[in-house]
Amino acid sequence: MKDEIYKVFKSYDIRGESPKVINVGFASALGRAIVAARDPKHVMIGRDMRVTSPKLESSLIESLKEQGVNVTKVGLCTTPMFNILMGMANGEYDLGVMITASHNPGEYNGFKFVTGEMLPLGLGSGLEEIRDNFESSHVARPTSRVGEVQEDFDALERYVEFVIEKVGLSEDVPEMKVVIDAGNGMAGHVLPRVLERLPWLKVERLYFEPDGNFPNHEANPIKAETLEDLKQKVLETGAIMGIAFDGDGDRIGFVDELGEQIPGDILTALFAGIELEKYGTGKVLFDVRSSWSVKDAIESAGGKAVFCKVGHANIKNQMREVGAVFAGELSMHYYFREFWNMDAGITRCWF
Repeated sequence: MKDEIYKVFKSYDIRGESPKVINVGFASALGRAIVAARDPKHVMIGRDMRVTSPKLESSLIESLKEQGVNVTKVGLCTTPMFNILMGMANGEYDLGVMITASHNPGEYNGFKFVTGEMLPLGLGSGLEEIRDNFESSHVARPTSRVGEVQEDFDALERYVEFVIEKVGLSEDVPEMKVVIDAGNGMAGHVLPRVLERLPWLKVERLYFEPDGNFPNHEANPIKAETLEDLKQKVLETGAIMGIAFDGDGDRIGFVDELGEQIPGDILTALFAGIELEKYGTGKVLFDVRSSWSVKDAIESAGGKAVFCKVGHANIKNQMREVGAVFAGELSMHYYFREFWNMDAGITRCWF
């Protein structure tokens, strides 16, 4: 069993089959391991729509509460929304825990972590301490105080207001017809509130109903086979493009007006140009799997191209270290300086 537990601690998050490995007992032990490793006073917790997420959330919260930790529940949210709420809190929370398995199929679940300083936890940057405390986590920290639990009922509205204000919408935006496939993931929960503020965006919606069983297709836009319905609808409606999200809304993919999938590295080059136009110059990270055309595009736009390791924890830390303005991965994660170096595709990429 120890080997199975260690296997779910990945390079930059926790992921495994649920409830086979990632279950209520795991979540309870994780809470104790978090306290042993990091001694947080106040933790923010969000979750996606996966079938096991509510029970994992309850078990983790109870474990933290029993050890005197205060908890704020955000409830259903995308990972970008969760991260931005952490950033907006300006250090109010010692740790944020997002319950999700991102783009993985429905039988998986997991946890992502971010500190109050907006640094991700991965193996080599803090997650190994939680992992190493997991084996002895059957013993809770003695405490005479029970933590308080509160729900953040205004989280979605605050997020939407922040996004709209941040991007500075122009009043003369031409009307555009697009197709959006939320993949039965968390984008379907958040996007309707955002789209209400974008009247010029005429949207044909696919699979906006959050469903942890993913009844229509796997929510992973890097896989061409998951985009078939999107491609067909783009051609059928004459839309200028199609947009697809993964399960927790931090991976975003595009198809053009001909229904052709746009590779993640080409999107990195396009978004880099937009960000460099705003900043004038700056460093842009792109992962080692990208084509050399990305480097050429970044340099042509006045930026300095810098290779980076794969994985959000690696990239976010490297962005901070080198002061990058933007980063992109072939896996369709895009990171923005203005959003605390977080992957914020659902937040930024279409404004």
